[in-house]
Amino acid sequence: MVDSRIGTSRSLDSFDAARRFLASLRRTQWLSAADLARYQMPLIEKLCRHAARETDFNVERLRNLFTDGDPREGRFLFENWQSVPIFGRAEAQAVNESLHARHTPDVAGPAQSMQTSGSTGRPLKFGRSSLAEIAGLARGELVFETHGFDPSARMGWILFVSEKEGWTEREERGWTLRNPDSELFLLSKAASMAHCVEWLRRVRPRYLMAPPSIVSGIVNEVRANGGTPILLDRILITSEAPAESLAEDVNAAFGARLVDNYGSREVGEIACTCPDSGPAKHVAAETVLVEIIKPDGSSAEPGEMGTVVVTPFYNYATPLVRYDIGDFAIQGQRSCPCGRSSPLIERVLGRHHSLFRFKDGTTRFPTGLNAMKRHLPWLQMQMVQTHLDRIEVRYVPDPNGGPASPAAAAKLARSRLHAEVDIDFLAVNHIDVGPSGKFEEIVSLVKA
Repeated sequence: MVDSRIGTSRSLDSFDAARRFLASLRRTQWLSAADLARYQMPLIEKLCRHAARETDFNVERLRNLFTDGDPREGRFLFENWQSVPIFGRAEAQAVNESLHARHTPDVAGPAQSMQTSGSTGRPLKFGRSSLAEIAGLARGELVFETHGFDPSARMGWILFVSEKEGWTEREERGWTLRNPDSELFLLSKAASMAHCVEWLRRVRPRYLMAPPSIVSGIVNEVRANGGTPILLDRILITSEAPAESLAEDVNAAFGARLVDNYGSREVGEIACTCPDSGPAKHVAAETVLVEIIKPDGSSAEPGEMGTVVVTPFYNYATPLVRYDIGDFAIQGQRSCPCGRSSPLIERVLGRHHSLFRFKDGTTRFPTGLNAMKRHLPWLQMQMVQTHLDRIEVRYVPDPNGGPASPAAAAKLARSRLHAEVDIDFLAVNHIDVGPSGKFEEIVSLVKA
């Protein structure tokens, strides 16, 4: 029931629709592979017809999917699916306006303008249809339900809070569709690791939602400083690919089971840990088509690595057809012992955001640093901690931005990270991806 816009009002009709969709998902998760493919096909066809008619970007891209290239009257040719070009974040950013639909069907409901967090260094503006949000609420609730989250229990959530919102802690109600009065405690992920640990001990949630880098930082903080044990039943991680050791670490530190809900802001849920046979993840096949594509353009076989390409079914405001999400993953096996037929992702090999460590022993996860763009306009940025007391900010200057003030940007960065750290700025023409083939906005070269 929760999402990244705490406090945003939604109509009761949205909740009712999400509950109805949840009832459907309880059944469709057990469809056979053949029946699941038949379930997906009309959703893919409807989205593609809409995208080809209503977005400038997709007129030519999707032409081969219809006889005579006609998305209105032509027969849908899914056998030509591989001919649709894959596009990624950089292209989406460059042609942003042409991605948005001129009109959306009434059934999709109104759209809300949103933006990704910019973790790739390239924030993307997009619209989200109400229908997509309803589908996301239902999928999220299915995760809670299948993983045994008690709707009467207390949930803690560490999340991004914009500078405009300006709060560090809040209390809300209703983290689950099954209980509108369920207790939800929120903490900004800009908080220090010490603050996160103190908050957990004070609030005492049964469950925790947080990015894996924050969870890892909390584990390290607890290990380093001890104190009263923190007991958690489930930890739901989102937004990033976790370290392989994280599941073992959280079990040792908190007695908790790790649930990895993989997705993105513009797509929604992509896959989640199998509730019975994890750590492999089942694709959210009722709401998104997921392809793992190798460099040669072919589909990855089980055990092979490729890039994650997605087509979410319900977002008619900004339809994304064969969108490279920017992550690498290992294709899972063809079947799962749990009996669910939705495809498996063995492991997501995403970027690893690094925790910064300083001379006095404090640690902090860099967050909210996009505010530096007010003082240092850039097209792309990478922050690298080279020593305990030194950080290098590499950036591609924005030629259309205002004047640069590195001193003001450094002051802001120190206020978010550490008062006694040297910050160097280096203007570059290009920032290379890391060894994994992923762009890492935050990199620490300092060993724990």
